[in-house]
Amino acid sequence: MKFLEYEKAYVKYLKAQEWFESALQEQEKLITQTTLRAIRYDKPVVQSTPDGNVMDEYVIKKEEKRIDKKIARTRKLLEDRLNFLRIKEADLRNSNDHIDKIYVLWRLEGQAPREIAKSLNYSVAQVYRTISTIKKDATK
Repeated sequence: MKFLEYEKAYVKYLKAQEWFESALQEQEKLITQTTLRAIRYDKPVVQSTPDGNVMDEYVIKKEEKRIDKKIARTRKLLEDRLNFLRIKEADLRNSNDHIDKIYVLWRLEGQAPREIAKSLNYSVAQVYRTISTIKKDATK
């Protein structure tokens, strides 16, 4: 049952995507601090800093947090996870196990259980039972 290995690789890939998104959001947050802000007339006092160079602060904060390195590391991790996921998908598609075949058709190809039953010469009930087993095993 190679579909379990694929599921684990997929979960790790999603986690790497979250880390990459987090690093990008951190950079975006710093970038938005450099953009000009609209004038707010509803506030009574306008404050400004005479020596506040916004770009210098941006570069300093970016270096302190090492955002470029974090983005590069997470991008590399994401690419590696994607390559690993593709390898596992190829293994899964080449598997002769009937559960793996049903998993590929159901989860990856998006076929309905009736279509799967016709293409694999199984009964619809058997396909539903196998999908139930897949769901149960995938949540472990």
